[in-house]
Amino acid sequence: MARWGWAALAGGILVAAVAGVSVGLLLSGGDSRSPSKAEIAAAVRAALATTSTTVTPTTATTTTTIPVTTTTARVVPQPTLPPPPLSFGPGVYEVGVDMPAGMYRTTDEGCFWAKLRSSNTGDVSEFSYGAGPVTVDAPWFDIAVNPNNPNFTQCVFMKVG
Repeated sequence: MARWGWAALAGGILVAAVAGVSVGLLLSGGDSRSPSKAEIAAAVRAALATTSTTVTPTTATTTTTIPVTTTTARVVPQPTLPPPPLSFGPGVYEVGVDMPAGMYRTTDEGCFWAKLRSSNTGDVSEFSYGAGPVTVDAPWFDIAVNPNNPNFTQCVFMKVG
């Protein structure tokens, strides 16, 4: 029986091939010839004539992502310097407006100062010559060079308190 096993297999393949050719001929209507190029072109033209094409517009949406970089700044405090001392030279000053009230001193011996009741330099409530110290608390304060010392040209009062 083993001898016939191979023969049976080969015969089965041959039978299947013949059956396949036969079925193919039946489905094609018994015509075994291939269509010509003219027949294919005619079939394509007929198919295109009965086919309609519809174009539908669409809206495209594009989303762009932009990377964001976050930077953190570190604020370094700057050392604060004391303000320069307030100093005032010759002139008439309104106290609290032009010149802060407080204690003043000068090293210039040739200075003349006067506390005034008004901006009129003749409206003196107190005056003196010399270096001070003097408390500036009147409504007006006048600093001048001592008229008795014509060679002296500077007179600067500095706030000390």
